Amino acid sequence: MALMMGWFCVWDRFGRCRGHRRRIGSIDCRIGGYAGISALDGLRAYLATKAEREVNEAEIGRERREIESKPEEEMEELSLFYQLKGVPEDEAHVLAQRLVVNRM
Repeated sequence: MALMMGWFCVWDRFGRCRGHRRRIGSIDCRIGGYAGISALDGLRAYLATKAEREVNEAEIGRERREIESKPEEEMEELSLFYQLKGVPEDEAHVLAQRLVVNRM
């Protein structure tokens, strides 16, 4: 059910107002439903972005802890990562070394 300006509209599974077709001011029942759907889409996008950010922050924290505990292994991992991205081997080693020395 969607509450709109004190009136209830009952929506079917196809998004049609089943309760009434009365206009409230100049607003039709469908407009209230579309606004509700848009609000839900916005909320869904916000929650997805927030969850993705939290996962990324956790991954960065894990990588930083690994660099502190096993710097040589992480330097090799970073070097291989950059090589897979197309960076020449010698440049990849230099980049990895800089990241490990600076602790990302």
